[in-house]
Amino acid sequence: MQAVLMEIRQLRRDVQTAATTARRAQILIFRYQEQMVMVEKFGSVRSGPGTDDSTGKKSVKEISGSLQARVGDEKSGRSRAEL
Repeated sequence: MQAVLMEIRQLRRDVQTAATTARRAQILIFRYQEQMVMVEKFGSVRSGPGTDDSTGKKSVKEISGSLQARVGDEKSGRSRAEL
């Protein structure tokens, strides 16, 4: 009987671990999708400071960097109004 209980407890821990991992994966996918939307949105901005001379578009690296900075500010608790 003890062996069955131990097995059930181990299975419960395994299910909890799998659920947590799945939740984290969903969060990462959501963030990635949001970042791609922002890159597409800001990638179409033309003729501003920091644009690529040949296309007039901001580079993905620059847009990604500004998005990373915003995410970092949000994580540290700073709002856009404070910036």
